[in-house]
Amino acid sequence: MASSKDNSSQPLACPLCGARSIFIVALEDFLYLECLKGHGSHKYYGRQKGSAPKPENIVRRLEDMFTAEQKRLFSRVTAAINETDGFARLPVHEQIKFLCAKCRCTEKEIYQLCKLITVFQNASGGGIKNGNKNLPR
Repeated sequence: MASSKDNSSQPLACPLCGARSIFIVALEDFLYLECLKGHGSHKYYGRQKGSAPKPENIVRRLEDMFTAEQKRLFSRVTAAINETDGFARLPVHEQIKFLCAKCRCTEKEIYQLCKLITVFQNASGGGIKNGNKNLPR
């Protein structure tokens, strides 16, 4: 699960801006950390000469990031998008409005779902930004 808390004794901070990391994604080989400004970094586990302990719950798929309710919402959202011709041509605010009405959810719920998708994509190396160039692949 993406987490907003670090279980170690010292808080994790963004190496670029110093902000506290809010998303922590435990992947197979490292922890991915992303701050509110979108800067991404990683910490290796102890067995890879890093300092982070390897957690029991590893994120292997996008769905591993979601709560049970978010999984249901993700299913409704993908179904709504797939059955709607021209969805991608709508302006973003119209897409969100459409999804809220079709999936019976709030804008905040759509935003949170999209944020988790983005964090997972960044963590897995599919959405590398300028600050993430050194992430392992």
